[in-house]
Amino acid sequence: SGVRGYESGSCTSGSFSVSYSNADFVTGLGWSSGSDRTISFSGSGSNLSWGPGVYGWQRSPLIEYYIGKSGGSSAGTYTCDGNSYNLNIDRRYNAPSIDGTTDFDQYNVNGPRTGSKDMGCHFRAWRNLGKGGSSQDYMVVIVEGWSRNTGSASVSVPNSNWYTNWWGTGSVNFTCGGGGGGGSTTTTRSNSTTTTRSSSTTTTSSSWWWGGGTWWW
Repeated sequence: SGVRGYESGSCTSGSFSVSYSNADFVTGLGWSSGSDRTISFSGSGSNLSWGPGVYGWQRSPLIEYYIGKSGGSSAGTYTCDGNSYNLNIDRRYNAPSIDGTTDFDQYNVNGPRTGSKDMGCHFRAWRNLGKGGSSQDYMVVIVEGWSRNTGSASVSVPNSNWYTNWWGTGSVNFTCGGGGGGGSTTTTRSNSTTTTRSSSTTTTSSSWWWGGGTWWW
């Protein structure tokens, strides 16, 4: 097993980079509370399992969502951003979430991952299908590694102000660039070893454990 943790905080530079070695991780930049905003982003990475793409959580009921991912059972189709999307729902049981290990729906919205996303349109479409949560939690543009990935990624998310970083096996190096008065932040994670250098970012962390093919608190 290996230790995994979580941190989040201010990042007002509008971009981030992350390098990873033999790592499982989820790193993103956006907003601590989702809204009907249109998200424009750009970027790329090497040896990623998914991303860059829009990812977030809703509440009541608890929902995890990905824009531009397949998997699950179809709950209907709709049009946003000038494209057709298929809302697929995968029920997750006893799985890690922002509320700890619990049951929740994962929304895998099958369609283009890249390009601007009018999230108000997506949320309204879900409601029209009788789906979606009644309130928002965080909404970010992420890159992910699920298979002990090694590589790097750089992503731009204009007007963003908050980052999230979950890490596991291997090492992960997250950098929020300068600008916006926020200075620069570099955070290195190497399994259970933590080194943080920050000019203006406050982070929180907790430990999780990898075992049996999933993450556990």
